Amino acid sequence: MLAELQEVANSLRAAGIAPPTPHPWVKPQEKGDFLIAGLDENGCVAEVELRAWDESTRLFKIQKDNQNSFPVYKLDAPLWDVAASDPARAELKRAGLPAEERAAILQRLCAASEPAISEADRKRLKARLQEFARELQPLFLEHREDAPAVCLLIGRVLREDFDVTRLLCQIRDGVIAEVSNDRDTRKRIGEALLIGSLNPKTSKVNEGKVTFVLDIDAGDRWRGDFERVAHPAMGAVYHRALSGRPDAGGKHGICALTGTEQLIETGTFPAVKFPVIDNTILFSMNPDTGCHDRYGLIGSGICPVGKVTEDEIYQAAFWVTSAERRNKTWRGVPEARGDKNDLLIAYIEQSAETDLELARVFSEGDDSERVAVFESASASLVEALDAKGAVTRDWTCRVLVLHRISKGQVQVQISRRYSVARIRAALREWREGVLNTPPISTRLPGKSRGDPAELYSPRSLFPGEVMRATKSIWIRGGTERQAVAGCGLGRIYDLFLGGGRVSEEAAAELLRTMLDRVGPLLARFGAGSDVSPAGRKATVDACTILATCLYRLGERKEKYMDESAFLLGKFLSLADLLHLQYCVVKRDGDVPPQLLGNQHLAVAALNPVEALSLLGDRLRIYMAWAGSDRRGEAALGKWAVGRMGEVASELTGRLPERAMTDREKAEMLLGYLAREAKSQGDEGEKKEDVA
Repeated sequence: MLAELQEVANSLRAAGIAPPTPHPWVKPQEKGDFLIAGLDENGCVAEVELRAWDESTRLFKIQKDNQNSFPVYKLDAPLWDVAASDPARAELKRAGLPAEERAAILQRLCAASEPAISEADRKRLKARLQEFARELQPLFLEHREDAPAVCLLIGRVLREDFDVTRLLCQIRDGVIAEVSNDRDTRKRIGEALLIGSLNPKTSKVNEGKVTFVLDIDAGDRWRGDFERVAHPAMGAVYHRALSGRPDAGGKHGICALTGTEQLIETGTFPAVKFPVIDNTILFSMNPDTGCHDRYGLIGSGICPVGKVTEDEIYQAAFWVTSAERRNKTWRGVPEARGDKNDLLIAYIEQSAETDLELARVFSEGDDSERVAVFESASASLVEALDAKGAVTRDWTCRVLVLHRISKGQVQVQISRRYSVARIRAALREWREGVLNTPPISTRLPGKSRGDPAELYSPRSLFPGEVMRATKSIWIRGGTERQAVAGCGLGRIYDLFLGGGRVSEEAAAELLRTMLDRVGPLLARFGAGSDVSPAGRKATVDACTILATCLYRLGERKEKYMDESAFLLGKFLSLADLLHLQYCVVKRDGDVPPQLLGNQHLAVAALNPVEALSLLGDRLRIYMAWAGSDRRGEAALGKWAVGRMGEVASELTGRLPERAMTDREKAEMLLGYLAREAKSQGDEGEKKEDVA
């Protein structure tokens, strides 16, 4: 990952981009409820605020390592050791319990119990608070005008009479006072913090971590008219103050990434707060793991990196994944296994700062914008590329996908380069692949209850959506969907952006995968059986993918719709229609679970000639009924018989006496699902189509 991110840094440097200098110690506060404790000039807690976590008002902290943090800290919860069997816990669950009584119960429980944190742990906590505050103090004194509240807070933490036991007791009293204010959020946070909640399965007290933020009290802020410590804007102040941190020293050597002589990093590499995959240490090797010491090198010694290079890599990673560059240079993409996302980074190497929404085109649309969005996104990208003249200058696009393997490991899963000219051509070909789909559509429920059903037709899918389509297998005749590992995103990119043999191999592999996983659903949908809205949408998307794969394999709609496999699928569909009309008229609507054509799909894939022979014998009774109708009841059946005759004449002598190839199977299914207007297939509204 270091090498790939260094290339990002090189691209920024070559383009003359100087990212702001972030400091690796400055990190956003983790998700979760927390409390803010305001200290007065005597180091005592003057006020307590219980707050639910909110992305829009996220706070920042300075965290050197797991043991040194400011002004956000972690404590083991609950703070007071109250037995799980204490009868007062049942009182707290009483419906309609007034806030004052709830606060009184918590007061009584804490007064009768001991703090859960030991005396030794309290001493260690005080040492941690004061040692790191002492390290930060000279840096913030130089930036007193930017952060007066921080300077005041550090001074109060460093008081000789600062007492952690007193701090915890004052936090307890402040929390109880907050609970008495009758708010559900304060009640939930307060009880979990002080006495903990019970696990219903084990009847034991849930243990965890509580986050608390130190600040100065409101009176000082009001008198000084400056911003509080617990404010999102403090993140920028922390970066500025820490950027002047003196170098910790080290030795010079050759940087393994650049080959230049630099001061070599011998400590811990910084961690980047990446979107999607969260905190990621740029380079990590545990020195306590014996197998890593095989060659006498461990930790940062395995890959000596200069501190200048390290800073450039960190700054580039921070810049390319900043919030304002979402969709432009980064976005989440689905992982092949599980339901989490990987991080996609995409940028033009010669112009990384461009506002082109490259990452959006390489990933997928949001749930609310997936319909007909790829077309507009790709059209906008092509228009912008033409306006900038990027194609003529032969620019290249770098695509990285970072995948989190475990809590401490992140792996570069994809690292590729594509010429911008190829991207432009691929976007056009991708849209042409959609046009390679025969007439197949369905109706889905309206967006709101009461809205009419909406027609859903083949559309250009984002690469991430194609990946998601491979992460399910339809079983039990297409009635149930089961999650499986999908195709790798790299293979989807081969289909999307590859050329020649690379694209053909990806198309052949994806064609086989889709037939195996979605085939039962397509057969069920083609027979007119009940299919859920999600299944109907998945059917149309699957047909789009099959048609796109055929396009990449050189099979054009104008040609394959006249081939024997497609015509056989159409013949089976017409057989279903004839059988259905017979059941509606002669059996009073008693339709069997499988219609005739649907029953012979599997046989046709193994031996088309045999399947057509078997089907012809069984069709005689239904064709005779349609031919003898004199009351107009079999009008649609007569039309089906006529079309079957036309298709049969086109099939004469063209069917192979062997198993079908994957291409032929796909063409047969597309022929089976394609609808002619007269057939009145799946496009008619059903009762369940309307929300």
